Amino acid sequence: MVRRYRQRGVSLLEALVVCALLAVLATLSAGGMVGLIERRRFEGLAQSITQDFQHARSEAVLRNDNLSVTFGSDASGSCYVFYSGTRGHCSCKSDGSSSCRSDATEFQTVSWPRSDGIWLEEIPIPATISGRLGTLSPGVTVGLVNASGEGRDVVVAPTGRARTCWQRKPIAGMRKCDNQRGFTLIEMMVALVVAAVLAAIALPTYQSVIRKARRSDAIAEVARIQQAQEHFRASRASYSAELGSSADGLRITPATGAVSSYDSPGGHYAISVADASATGYTVTARARPASSQSDDAPCQCLRLSWSNATGRYSAASMDEGGCGAFGAADAKACWRR
Repeated sequence: MVRRYRQRGVSLLEALVVCALLAVLATLSAGGMVGLIERRRFEGLAQSITQDFQHARSEAVLRNDNLSVTFGSDASGSCYVFYSGTRGHCSCKSDGSSSCRSDATEFQTVSWPRSDGIWLEEIPIPATISGRLGTLSPGVTVGLVNASGEGRDVVVAPTGRARTCWQRKPIAGMRKCDNQRGFTLIEMMVALVVAAVLAAIALPTYQSVIRKARRSDAIAEVARIQQAQEHFRASRASYSAELGSSADGLRITPATGAVSSYDSPGGHYAISVADASATGYTVTARARPASSQSDDAPCQCLRLSWSNATGRYSAASMDEGGCGAFGAADAKACWRR
């Protein structure tokens, strides 16, 4: 015996329940869909305004000629026009038309009808884009608003950079327009104190490094004189105290007269030679008073005493009469390159 199962469709009650559920879901999602569409319109218009300003800025720089922008709004819609010539001498209408005086030429006109649900909250003042610098003067804030009371600003800074922010109602992922603020007096004072502390710590170290680097200005000259003395002594009976280009000079400087001292190439030291004899000589590098090396104690004076093929390196601080007593205690640190 074969049992047959009766095939049946959806009952009227089930169909009504499904329709009711669909109606509830449609009602719940309709508001969100309308809001999504309005946000997309906002985003599209804000992006269009930003791109138009960027395009006008590029064109102004390319032409090396200023471009100005003027906004307009009426009961039918809103608009803006970019043009060259005198600022304020072009105007636009919501139907996409523009009119300019004889000393101005239209570059681009953009308009949108009020039926799109978005319009200018207030008309910004005309502004000019510099063809030489690409800057905007003054900065422009384009306030957009819709019938739902949502507001969005396109802020174009004087540097030409544009950003979008919300007003009235929060928008996820976007900054509020009126929360842009500067520094308070307390914040500035704290920043200055921190900067002063860091400078007090870092400045002495920096100055010490600079002074150490400038010592090479003297050390290199002392080495050059030492080499010249050995070359001179190879054909003479004694070393020389003359640094010029005379017959008995070391030819360190181009001067032909009697020269026993000269300034180092960097101008930080006065180099002199003394006590020249058949067995030795003395080379002294003294920091010039006008140089910052005059504060490089105890390395303000550097001396090489050469005697019987042996060199003695020493250093000294400066006093009122010049270099003080030379010693070897600080010589190693002062002569290190």
